[in-house]
Amino acid sequence: MSEELDRLEFYKELYYKELESKEILSSRFNTNVTLVTFIFAGLFFCIKNINDIKDDAWSFYPFLVLAAISIIMNVIIIVLLCQYLAGRNYEFIISAKELNDRHEFLKGYYEPYPHLTEKAESQFKEEIINYYISAAHYNFHVNDARIKKMGRVQECIIVSIIATLLSISCYIPTFLKEDANVQKVEMFKPSQEKKQQVEEKSTDSQEKVSEKKVVDFKKKNELSKEENDDK
Repeated sequence: MSEELDRLEFYKELYYKELESKEILSSRFNTNVTLVTFIFAGLFFCIKNINDIKDDAWSFYPFLVLAAISIIMNVIIIVLLCQYLAGRNYEFIISAKELNDRHEFLKGYYEPYPHLTEKAESQFKEEIINYYISAAHYNFHVNDARIKKMGRVQECIIVSIIATLLSISCYIPTFLKEDANVQKVEMFKPSQEKKQQVEEKSTDSQEKVSEKKVVDFKKKNELSKEENDDK
């Protein structure tokens, strides 16, 4: 009995270790998808601003080579990730209800044989052990295939990141140019002469306005006198 329990715990532990590996691989998959997204964002930035280096052969042609390498690597990464998702599914032990139904069936089957009462329990434990062995073995091969794919994905991501960073570095000369996307605003103080001219113009305009008011006032007085004379 103790030997069967030891075997059960051993294979159960192996089964759950493979499920833990499944979760670790799933986390790595999500991380790789995030990295590929950032790589594509960097490439999009470079391609969008390609006109900035189009006239510079020392930057333009190396950029084309590096960008092509990065794009090829990204395509390979996407294919490998799709293969990862399309791989074999994991195997799980049967549900608790099915296990209980099987246990009750064995008890009922051996009930007419009093000398075989312990056979039901031992056979049930043996079947559970076989469930764990089968699932752990199957999941081991699934994880092994996915680990190999993740290893190739990691290698391609490293090459793609290096190629993308070098592609972005081709834009460094444009960033260092004095007139690169910079608008200069020159602030100056008006000279004293211009200031005096402005003040004179302002004074002249004020005098003209006052003279006009005086003329208008005189005209009104003359009109009022003429009206009084007519009366």
